[in-house]
Amino acid sequence: MLSKLRRRLASPFTATAIAFAALFVALGGTGAFALDGRNSVDSGDILNHAVQPRDLAEGLIDLQVQIQDVTVPAGTTFQATVNCDDGLATGGGFAGGSLLVVQDSLPAPANQGDTPTGWTVRLRNPTSQASAGSEYVVCTQG
Repeated sequence: MLSKLRRRLASPFTATAIAFAALFVALGGTGAFALDGRNSVDSGDILNHAVQPRDLAEGLIDLQVQIQDVTVPAGTTFQATVNCDDGLATGGGFAGGSLLVVQDSLPAPANQGDTPTGWTVRLRNPTSQASAGSEYVVCTQG
């Protein structure tokens, strides 16, 4: 009887079935763990535009946007930094203008380990006339 069981377990079909069962248990366990999380939601759990401001508790999200308008002289490169108010950290930033080329756009300070509190951009104006643009930084509670 034991030899019959060994032969059966050694057959390719049985080994494949056991491997698939182990695979499903492993994937199912990982999937259940990834979805487990009481009182937590990540972006993969929400459809685009499904959450509206009225759905969030008041004061849950504290964002501030700082804007700095700039004029870049013709044929020059201009660098500027816009900063968050005290106590706020940079969540992101960007810049642009209809005729300007963004050469750099990065958090400031850019030192590794420092909490960014502003956004620095370098804009190039390839035209023969001054061109206007804007620089933005999104600030959050640090």
